[in-house]
Amino acid sequence: MIGSILATVAVIAVVILTIGYLLFGPSELFNGQQKRYIVSETTTITTIADELEEMGIIRSSAGLKQWSKMTGREEIPTGIYVFTTQMPVFEVGDILTDGRDSNERILTLFEGDTVPQVAEKIATVLEKSPAEVLQVLDNHEWLKSLQPTYWFLTDAIFTEGVKHPLEGYLAADTYFVQADSSVEAVIERLLEQMAIILEPYETAIANDAFTIHETLTLASIVEREASTFADRQLIAGVFRNRIQQEMPLGSDVTVAYAVGKVALNFTMAELQTESPYNTYVITGLPVGPVGNPSAEAIEAVIDYEANDYIYFLADVCSDGTVYYAKTYEEHLAYRDQYLGCIDE
Repeated sequence: MIGSILATVAVIAVVILTIGYLLFGPSELFNGQQKRYIVSETTTITTIADELEEMGIIRSSAGLKQWSKMTGREEIPTGIYVFTTQMPVFEVGDILTDGRDSNERILTLFEGDTVPQVAEKIATVLEKSPAEVLQVLDNHEWLKSLQPTYWFLTDAIFTEGVKHPLEGYLAADTYFVQADSSVEAVIERLLEQMAIILEPYETAIANDAFTIHETLTLASIVEREASTFADRQLIAGVFRNRIQQEMPLGSDVTVAYAVGKVALNFTMAELQTESPYNTYVITGLPVGPVGNPSAEAIEAVIDYEANDYIYFLADVCSDGTVYYAKTYEEHLAYRDQYLGCIDE
């Protein structure tokens, strides 16, 4: 009799322990992984429990919800939280509800961002002024000390007329940055990412007629001239054709950078602005990049599509289709056909 009671108790204990483990135990017992979870606005555990289970941070969303009910702790402050998959539910809950985020901040750079825009974003993350960040970004002596580390930082970045030496060299990506990082450390993170992007093309660039600085310069223009990879390859080919024929590139993107605008609509005076960036008044490439090129734009310039076209235009009045022309007359015919909305 006593033996059967003990056996029953043992079975019940095993069941309770099993249920407890399934609800509140860690997602993994061995070889745990570190994972981030971002809370962008104050919310509750019940709202995010399912996401944590889906990410493999916790074993059971029901366990975290139950823990929240038992403790009365629900509100989760904004922040970036770092967990390991070997943490039990109660530890995950403690971290979330205590607001113990990782001291990391998100820095997101977009394709086409310029150095001043990057400086503002870094300043926000590090709680500094944009002027402080720009001072580091434009510090020639410090940048020269980095040249032995980053093969792509050639003396061309210091060419007279270049607005910002690192324009076009700060890789667009999303970074997790410690809030107490130095500006220099953050900039080096961006350069390290650019090194990763460029590494597969180092040999191709060395064998190309364009230098790395010229490659990034053209890529920064192609970035905003087209959205698809195929069009970017063709447009890179068109610009190479114009350079070979010593024709101005005539890119509105370069005018925007020269006059400090984002929108590609200009007065006649702006189009005639004297600037080493304005490809309406100079022949060949600008003195340097006009923004951050994406990895795709860089690849399109290196693996460009050779063609016989000299002109192109995008149907901004409709679906954005790009039309290419070998003669100016053909180009004008496309303009009359597809860009009527501009003259309305």
